[in-house]
Amino acid sequence: MVRFNDKKQPVTSENHPRVSHRRSTSVGWCRLASSVMKDRRPLPFRIRVPGYDSIDTGGIISISIKLEGLLHVEEETISLEWSATRTVEAVSMDGIKDEVDQSPLGSCEVPMSHLLEARIRGGWWSPRLELRAGRLGSFEEIPTAQNGILKLRIRRCDRDFAKSICGVIGDAQNLTAGDNSDVPRLKE
Repeated sequence: MVRFNDKKQPVTSENHPRVSHRRSTSVGWCRLASSVMKDRRPLPFRIRVPGYDSIDTGGIISISIKLEGLLHVEEETISLEWSATRTVEAVSMDGIKDEVDQSPLGSCEVPMSHLLEARIRGGWWSPRLELRAGRLGSFEEIPTAQNGILKLRIRRCDRDFAKSICGVIGDAQNLTAGDNSDVPRLKE
């Protein structure tokens, strides 16, 4: 079935109103990377940390952990800083207890050369930025990072900014992939 637009022309990919025709050239990505670098705006994120609930004869206890932070893109590194809030709620025969503990700030810097991939995952309800490193120890200081993969939950309104950060990381990987001056060579 052929669809027609309001000018009675067949709808194709060239004249479809929802299809944008952007050229993915390195010049476009360079402009995107320079805008992210000039902006210096951090990307706010959250990390899901599993909590703990217990019901027994001594009472009911619920422990929840909320971890929030900022991701900064710099010229050759990505730096992450975060803070965790631990909330303990307990009900027992002794009474009701409600404690909130704030942890000290944590930080980690990862060189762009250690990152292999940056992707936006999830749909409308739970977008997240997933960073994959080439070394298992790159994210060892960050809670919930496993096997060199870090999943950062982001707000929907920051999704486009996170995509531009993915582009910057991808460009950095393309530039370092062409630089093989430090790769050892076998002599013939």
